[in-house]
Amino acid sequence: MPSYRGVDKKDIVDSVRQAAAYLKRLNLGPVTNQTIDRMLGAARIDTIDRARTDSELRHAIKSTNVSSAMMMFMKVLRFHALTDAPAPGRGESEALKIYRKLHLWGAFPPGNNAVTSMMEPEFREHLMPRSLKILAALDDKAEAAALTRLEAFVSGLRGAEIDHGEKGERARWLIDSVPLIINLTKIGGMDNEITSILDANPKASPAVPDALEVMLDLNTREETLGVEPAIRPYRIAIGKLPEDDDERETVIIQMLRRIQDVMQSHLNRDEMLYNAATETNRSTGEVYVVILATRSAARYLAEHSDYPILDQNGNRLPGSSPPGSGLGPRPGF
Repeated sequence: MPSYRGVDKKDIVDSVRQAAAYLKRLNLGPVTNQTIDRMLGAARIDTIDRARTDSELRHAIKSTNVSSAMMMFMKVLRFHALTDAPAPGRGESEALKIYRKLHLWGAFPPGNNAVTSMMEPEFREHLMPRSLKILAALDDKAEAAALTRLEAFVSGLRGAEIDHGEKGERARWLIDSVPLIINLTKIGGMDNEITSILDANPKASPAVPDALEVMLDLNTREETLGVEPAIRPYRIAIGKLPEDDDERETVIIQMLRRIQDVMQSHLNRDEMLYNAATETNRSTGEVYVVILATRSAARYLAEHSDYPILDQNGNRLPGSSPPGSGLGPRPGF
């Protein structure tokens, strides 16, 4: 059975079919339904299913753009996966099971959700009332925490507005209006009033869904549920570098070339992406190269590197390379 990133073809095909069927049942709107048919239709899924080797499977996944398609619908799939209650006696909700299966093979590549402007209103109409309903049902302690997250979100928005020469009017409207909308939801039967509030400020109201998502704290929900993506960021701690910009650039370029040499087979199998970036710890001056890879690929790199490889929590992956092998010794600057 062909596999991709350690996941059998059958499981990949099943996950895509199940996701497409689930999205269609949500009936998000005519534009979204047409996009599902076009991007996740039977012809594309069958192309993946016909693959007979690992190489053919990789090519089919890329040629059908199925990952890009999944990214278009990630916002909706993620929301339902993290908020839908499980059916009695059935364990996890259907959405969460599908979401896990998609993550196992890396259906959602790191990056922004490529939602088309034509689908966005349908997403908003679907997600907003459901978000409000969840927030309206919170107990006092959870509601206070949600409002604290709203204040942090608004503070960041206010800072961005001021940086762009604005007066922070959207931020003020959000901090006043979002709690009011939630309270109206608690009362029930106030849809017209909520619509009037949103329509009264067309400049600020598009930020309400983002504010509600922050209040729901979906990142914490995802972490609590233990949903793990196949491709995750890892950091290679390369230590302090020369202060001269040209010398620093030379060291980093050499490092990236060594990474590519050591990890070429993993790059070819999509177990590591070509994207790489650098980060500098301002307090210590230490530099990190950030890579995106599967855990098995990151462990392989750790075994062939004299540099510490750190996971998302800052824990060092175990390595077994002899001195001077793989990526080579740390620079002695």
